[in-house]
Amino acid sequence: MDKFKKIYEENTILDNLFLQKYNHDDLVRKNKLELLVEIGELANETRCFKYWSQKKVNQELMELEYADCLIMTLCFFNYLKISLDEEFPFLEKKYDIIDTLANLYILASSFYIKEEKLTIKKIFVLLIQLGHDLGMTDDEIINVTLIKIKEDEKRLLNA
Repeated sequence: MDKFKKIYEENTILDNLFLQKYNHDDLVRKNKLELLVEIGELANETRCFKYWSQKKVNQELMELEYADCLIMTLCFFNYLKISLDEEFPFLEKKYDIIDTLANLYILASSFYIKEEKLTIKKIFVLLIQLGHDLGMTDDEIINVTLIKIKEDEKRLLNA
């Protein structure tokens, strides 16, 4: 997981900016719901379940929604003090994109109810695998996430 340290570090800066501006008691619960929403937005952009539609995937929008999912996941890494140097679960089974998204919903719903480090780590591992399944390399995952973090920082500082 060491290769993802740059987005981890940049996301920590973003999280601190959010905390300075919006720190309140309900932030964690709202962020847990946001993770579920972001997974849904990503599913929508993949179009993987829209068998009736002829519309093509907008790769750029899909990648930005994907980055939002990673950003929210890393937010919980900071909240729970998870380091990328820790052990991460190995994916026992390879899923297709539809089942991966469904499993992300299941895990994120479970995390909403009970904040466990292992659950958010599983979400991270599954998201990385999903990024690969969506055609991105690790470098592309890192680059698009850094772009999205910088956009979010700019938006936050100008709000």
